[in-house]
Amino acid sequence: MFGKKREYRKLSDRIGQEIHRQLRQALKEKPSLLGTASEMAFTAGYLKSFTLVGFSAIGCPDIDTHMEYIKHFCNGVLPSRLWDVVQRGEALNSLSQDGEREEFKRTRESYALGAEAGISDGGEFFDNGVQPNKFGYFLIKGSIESLNA
Repeated sequence: MFGKKREYRKLSDRIGQEIHRQLRQALKEKPSLLGTASEMAFTAGYLKSFTLVGFSAIGCPDIDTHMEYIKHFCNGVLPSRLWDVVQRGEALNSLSQDGEREEFKRTRESYALGAEAGISDGGEFFDNGVQPNKFGYFLIKGSIESLNA
């Protein structure tokens, strides 16, 4: 049991280092971040999916465990603030599911884009050791379209 927790903590710290690197770079270029609904939704989708890829690779498919360690690394990257953004992004995504107004659609699209980017970056990072970049890029540019071109 303790061996698994140690492995999970080590993976969580590794994920946190990559998120911190991307966030630090984004903050250099755009000091005001994580305040819009799109940024919050993208962040929640990205972090959940990136973490899912990493934890699934070590045999941990339990979403509750993923969330526990997302909270752990979020509080190490931006204490209180990043975890709050993830929770708000999750709430915004949930609330937007039934709405047809344009802002609801944008929120859903941002969350889905974040989830897709997290899976892509997670796969490249955990399978091939490629440094992830889609989170930071989205925060700076508001899109990852030109990154995928």
